[in-house]
Formats: sequence, structure tokens, C-alpha cells
Amino acid sequence: MSNWKINRRQFITGLGVAFTLPLLESLAPRKARAAGTSDPRRFVSLYMPSGTYNVKGDAVWYPPAGALTKNLPLVLAPFAANIADFSVLMHPSCSARDATGSHFYQVTGRGAGHVSAVTTWLSQTGLTDPNSSQCSVPGSSFDQLVADANKGSVLVMSGGCSSGSVDNTPFDYSNYVSYKNGQPLEPRKNPVDLYKNVFANLVTTGPSMPPPAHPSAFARNHSILDTATADIKDLQSKLGKNDRAKLDDYFTSVRALETKLTGGGVVTNGCSGGSAPDGSLNNVDQNGDLSASYIARVQAFFDMIVLAFKCDVTRSVSFMFDGDGCQRHLNGAVPSDLVYGNVSLTAELHTGISHYGQNANGREKCITRDRLYMMLMFYLVNKLKGATDASGTPILDNTVIVGGFNVVDGNHNDGQVDGVPLVVAGGRSFMHPGNCFDLGGADMKDLFYTLSTYLNLGLPNYQGSKKLLSL
Repeated sequence: MSNWKINRRQFITGLGVAFTLPLLESLAPRKARAAGTSDPRRFVSLYMPSGTYNVKGDAVWYPPAGALTKNLPLVLAPFAANIADFSVLMHPSCSARDATGSHFYQVTGRGAGHVSAVTTWLSQTGLTDPNSSQCSVPGSSFDQLVADANKGSVLVMSGGCSSGSVDNTPFDYSNYVSYKNGQPLEPRKNPVDLYKNVFANLVTTGPSMPPPAHPSAFARNHSILDTATADIKDLQSKLGKNDRAKLDDYFTSVRALETKLTGGGVVTNGCSGGSAPDGSLNNVDQNGDLSASYIARVQAFFDMIVLAFKCDVTRSVSFMFDGDGCQRHLNGAVPSDLVYGNVSLTAELHTGISHYGQNANGREKCITRDRLYMMLMFYLVNKLKGATDASGTPILDNTVIVGGFNVVDGNHNDGQVDGVPLVVAGGRSFMHPGNCFDLGGADMKDLFYTLSTYLNLGLPNYQGSKKLLSL
């Protein structure tokens, strides 16, 4: 009995059934059963461009270290309902960004350059040749490593607004955070186009079902299950009590579907093409002047993340809220209940908001803009919390979402900043959301190495780091 094994795909192929077997603990590998679940683990990166207000001693992002309470700092205050779903990470350094920024770019302050921030966010390594007109980010970024470990590809997306080359580099790095073998992965910027190409015809129930036959045809043929009675009985004899009950429920549902087919019904299993984005989003917001639909655009992309995870299209996603240095106008884009200090976001995102010292109420404008980013992040969090994996666990619990900035300070201050604001959501199956962790003395490389262990990537180190953080 201990050596008995059966492959789910072989069994279902033997039955000739185009349905998905339920997750049976008895069929799972011994290692997976010991872990208690075989649900996939996933990764999402949410890059916030250009930096923000981040002055030491005025912690608009940072709560006290320890368990989160509803007394959250200004940026996070509107999202107290989600305190059990995320953690705040304080004070991590980013040696790759700082070395790149101070060595290559004529910008005051360590790590203040846009290129040094955007290129090292997921790669955690500096450019090899910043003077080249070709991309010189070596190797593959963390999101790609997650995809490689799962034998898949990264879903790369952006809010759409792009900028030209920033920080005087010949190659335009500002619109890329994801890299594969030293080459940038182009983000998808049109949600309607992405849906049509990837999700519209998504079917995970097996080969395309033929058109329903005439009822008389079904009357002449036995049930699929009736043709495999011996196999079914043999399988049931090898299962535990719980799995026998699951299998009985499964075969009952198959018969119900057969009955439905006799009446011309439609076969679904909860994983289909979903709903298409609104036709008004069938465009690219290249210049950032379509901000009236910015929220709907980002939410459309995030809906497709949920669909991709439900249907296991990918287990790795990289999203940029916009390109670093993008000149987006956000006037009218932020819901009124998120506006702080009664400010008006009539200025451009980069020069008028991130560079907060250049205009009045710069602090308040950064807080308001950042609340918009967090509102969208928690939109994704709540959608993933409402979707479940095969075990019944919320997909959010098996997903790590890392969101934040990598430009140290939007005003390029030096020595007056407190690390970069980072929020990590999800991962309850293997992490401890609901806390504020002080990562003073830790590097971003340590964070990603820690995440690699949670995601079971099997990496011996990440960019030289073998340090595990307690999250």
C-alpha cells in the first residue's frame, strides 16, 4: 500500500473525462501531504514610481514596530479594515541601488536616481555599463526567477504612462522593472488587448467540448462513469474516508453535468475567461493624460491577476503603477475620501508630487497620491482574499504582494530619510501579516532571499544574501 501511486492526469485520461479531479490528499506526494497543502505559491510586485515624501522623524508611512492597530500612519489610515492582511517593512537598505546611484549618476544623495531605483527594485544588482545604449541589467529579476521555478512566464503590466530616458542614460530604463537574461520584459499597457490575447478564450476544463449532441444520442450511450466502473472501484479501495467522500461528490457532479449536457447546458468549473475590461480602456495611456480612467485601468489589470491565479496561468506578476519619471496628471483621479489636507492634485505626478519640495503642500500631495496607490493595492488584496485555491484557502494566503517605492526620497534628500516605504500583503500560509517589522540593518537582498524560501524557489542565495528575515 505504501508504494501505491497514481498520477492524477493518467487516471483522468484513462476515464476519458475532460474534467478536473478534486484535490485528494491520498493522491498527493508524501511531502505535499506533510505540508498540509499543495496550493501553489505566487508572487506579485507593485512598483510605485519616482519616490515620495519620506523625511526622517515624520513617519507618514511608518507605524510603531509590532502588531498593527487601527491607529495607522497617515498614508495607511484609510485602510484599517485590512490590518490583518498586510505588514509594513521599515528601514531596509538597498545596497545595489545605493551603489548604482552614487557611482553612476549625477544626482545628489545616495540612491536618489530614478534609474538606480527602477533597475534594482527586483534585480538587486547594478548596471554593468550605464553608458551603453543597450540594456545592461545582468541576469534575471526576482519575478522571473519565480516564474522559472514554476516553469512559467511573468505577467508584466503597467499603468501605461511612460517617460523618456532619465538620469542621462542612453538606454531608457525608466519603464522596466522586469528582466530575463539581461533583457527587459515589455509591460502590457492596454488591458483590453491583454484580455483578448491571454484570457478571453481561457478554458481549464480540458479539450474544447463538442457542441451538445441531440438528446437521443445520449440515450444511446452509457455514462462516461459507467465505462470506468472497475477503475473507479479500484481507486476508491485505495483512498481514505475523506477522499472517498470527495470522490463520490466529484462523480455525482460529473453525472449532473452529463444530465445538463443532454439539455444543451454549458460546462464550467469556475475558471473561465472572466469578464472583459470596458471598451473605453482599449488604449494605452502613454502620456498619462487619461487619468480620469486610471483607477478603472489599474483595476482591470488587477482583475486579470486574480483570474490568472485562479486558472494558474502564471504564478508571478510584475506591475508598475507608471514608468519612473512619468508626467501623469492626477487631478480628479483620487477619490475625495482619500484626499489629505484638502489639496488639489493639479500638478504632474513626478515634478509636482514626488518632488514635493517644489510646490506648496508637497507633503499632503504625496500622502494623497500614495493613498491612491494603496487603495488600488488593497483592491487586489481583497479580490485575492475572496478567491480560493483547491484546498479552500484564500488565494491571498498563498500569495506574496510586495508594494512600495525604491527611490529613497522624492525630493532627493540625503541623510534625512528613513529607508523606503514597503508594504507586504498576503502570505498568511507562511508569513505573519498584521505587523510592522523594523528591518534596520537588513538589505533588500535579504528580503528577497527570505521571500525565495517562502515561495520554495530553492535558491542557494539571492544576489549573495543568505540572510533570513522574520516576517
